[in-house]
Amino acid sequence: LLPPPPPPPLFSPPPLPPAPPPPPSFFSPPPLPPPFPSAAPAVAVAARPAPPPQRIPVVAAAKSSAASSASAASSASPSLLGPPKPRFARLDTPVLPDDLQHDIHKFQFENFARDFFEDQRRGLFRRKRKMCEVLAYEEGELQSSLLRIKDQQLSKKVAPSVFTLINQYMQEPGSSHKSRNAVRIANKIVNFGYSKAPLRDEIYCQLMKQTTENPSWDATVKGWELFSIVLESFLPTSDLEDYVRKYFFDHFDAEPPVGVITTAVDKPKVSLIAKHCVRRIDILSRLNQAASALLDEDIKQAMIAPFSMLLFGGYLGEIMKGDRENGWDRNVPRVLVVLAEAVVANGGCESEGIFRKAASARELSAAKMRLEKGSYTDVCSCPHVAACLLKRWFMELADPIIPDSAYERMVSKTACENIAILKAEIESLPPLNRSVMVYLLEFLQRIGAQEHQPVTKMNVSNLALVWSPNIFRCPAANALAQLENTKLETACMTTLLRQFDGI
Repeated sequence: LLPPPPPPPLFSPPPLPPAPPPPPSFFSPPPLPPPFPSAAPAVAVAARPAPPPQRIPVVAAAKSSAASSASAASSASPSLLGPPKPRFARLDTPVLPDDLQHDIHKFQFENFARDFFEDQRRGLFRRKRKMCEVLAYEEGELQSSLLRIKDQQLSKKVAPSVFTLINQYMQEPGSSHKSRNAVRIANKIVNFGYSKAPLRDEIYCQLMKQTTENPSWDATVKGWELFSIVLESFLPTSDLEDYVRKYFFDHFDAEPPVGVITTAVDKPKVSLIAKHCVRRIDILSRLNQAASALLDEDIKQAMIAPFSMLLFGGYLGEIMKGDRENGWDRNVPRVLVVLAEAVVANGGCESEGIFRKAASARELSAAKMRLEKGSYTDVCSCPHVAACLLKRWFMELADPIIPDSAYERMVSKTACENIAILKAEIESLPPLNRSVMVYLLEFLQRIGAQEHQPVTKMNVSNLALVWSPNIFRCPAANALAQLENTKLETACMTTLLRQFDGI
């Protein structure tokens, strides 16, 4: 009684064929090889997390597919072969200081830009620019400051003007120190930063931007010259300083891009300037130097300083080696003898406040320039100029007269008032350091003699107070520890000036 089943459809589609396997992907990891045959039961090995897939170019993928079968036998489990070796090993990578190594990931310039840069937008629809574009070299003009500056006049007008000046300097042909126009442009940039404090970090950021991925090696070198010049006028703020240091360290091995033809003289220039800038920022930070205007002669000296031996800011051994090559036969550097004799010859023993009073900035700059050029005659006519330069020479030495190991033994409560311990430590110094220290102590004892004190108002205690910061450098990075050691350093210097009687 049931109805008959429905007839089959007249046009039933044929069954679909099975789906083909998916094509191999260039971005998928290669299949693991079969396990090694072994009669013994397998031992469970903790598998390491697989590395992220690498992007393989199409041309390289075609070559690697032909070699994949040959390398399958040697691509055993990572847990059996150990961690993969790096493809490239850099043996000449500069070593960062310990305090930078600890938090190195925080000092990438990109991290600073995310926190302090203005949003950079371009185009008809005001598209927000990528950070990699903002931090790289670009031609043309800047619409507003890179940093967030509250003063709209500085942000919208002055900062773009500084950016234009930087580009003009980087495009200036020929040697910068021989070009009046280059010196004039550099002076304008420095004066903007010196007179307007909010622009100082902005100038450093603009220089880092224009020396990143710059297609012209000559322009890149000129940009690094500006780093050397600007440092002599003002330092970056504490917010930016570590990032600037990291940027300098990253360019210790800088070379021209592939395909750029340079001379043997120009090729290492960026590397030399970067190392010079690290040395100068360390010295100037230690001096806590305030911002200062630069004369044209100061700018010219800053241009050539990275490529010449420095008296101020140089290493003691290098300075002495240069003097030996020029026929100097004393056992202490010539600049030390010249400045000490200039203090006495110009009436320093009868000048009130010698080594305490400041000198004219212009006279200091002129006298320093003459010394750096190798002119040791008629350095200055004022005893305070010679006295200030002598203190500055000791303070700016790249390596302290008292090494860290001797510092720990000399600057202590038991040693600072014990002349026997202090004298033994001086005798154990390296020969050159010992000669310099003995010469200085005998010279200061002459200045602080009893017969001069009524006029100079500088007794032994006063001389020790103004000279101990130039001789002793606390190796501790903690500011509180440095402050606590100040009294011990002064007591140590006082004991030496009162009781030292030669070696």
